[in-house]
Amino acid sequence: MVDYNGKELSPEEVKALQDLENLDLIAPYKGYKTIPVISEIKVNNFGFMVEDSHIVGLGLTDQYSTTKLVELPESFNSLKSLRYLDLSRTGIETFPECIRCFKSLEILIMRGFESTSLHYIRKVPEWIGSLKHIKFIDLSYHRLSSIPKSIGELESLVYLNLRYNSLNALPYLGNLEKLELIDISENHFEFFPYDSFAPKRYNKEGSILKNCLVKIIGMIKGRFSPSPFSSTRYEVFEYIRRRRYVLSPILLNKISPKN
Repeated sequence: MVDYNGKELSPEEVKALQDLENLDLIAPYKGYKTIPVISEIKVNNFGFMVEDSHIVGLGLTDQYSTTKLVELPESFNSLKSLRYLDLSRTGIETFPECIRCFKSLEILIMRGFESTSLHYIRKVPEWIGSLKHIKFIDLSYHRLSSIPKSIGELESLVYLNLRYNSLNALPYLGNLEKLELIDISENHFEFFPYDSFAPKRYNKEGSILKNCLVKIIGMIKGRFSPSPFSSTRYEVFEYIRRRRYVLSPILLNKISPKN
């Protein structure tokens, strides 16, 4: 074991942190000479978290928008215990191949820039379906025009954020029984993608929309076609009513089963 910032880690994991240092990511963070240790994972954190002498959390959000991180070092393949990874607002434009090695990964945040930027991810690889323990994925603010079918195999998935992309269709997600929220707002849907959520064979349980709030606020490019959307209005409306979500009168009018 090797000491890094007061934490005993394997030589391979220390090498991964040192490779990050060599990318000069620390420079904007005044007072840091090494990647800092963090005691808990929060959004927009910069640092790493350790449990049982292994790195389990890594926050590399580029809070200063330097975009110096354009790819992950090859040494990241050694982070086998990683459960949380935040790569928001970096210069990464290609989905990092090493992520497929993180079989324990539960939370993946790769939020893009909310303002105009040249750094976007345009494609999610099919192998994302191999991350069987993942519960939370945030791929908002990119230029994704499609999502791989394998995302429908992530049986542990609870939250999926695809806000502000270029999607006009979704793969089949009807088997994701644990899914509670998917944000597909601010995309290019012309109608509600009911077929992506409907059960393949009708049964009394109905579609996963009864357990999942599908955010439709802000969908752009035209109006929903009445036919595909009308069949889901009751399910979405009932879910919102039961959970007592507070929505604008305009949205309530749009999804009301009376319309």
